[in-house]
Amino acid sequence: MAERTGLGKSAIGPIWRDFCLKPHRAETFELSIDRLFVEKVVDVVGL
Repeated sequence: MAERTGLGKSAIGPIWRDFCLKPHRAETFELSIDRLFVEKVVDVVGL
């Protein structure tokens, strides 16, 4: 994440802690059944 954003590792850690993010513990991924899912993903990825 640090490499992709250009931020240092010391900046990424507090952000993950503040939002309770633990991407290293993710074991599965499920697609949403929301019919607007694709549009929402495009909006987020486009940021």
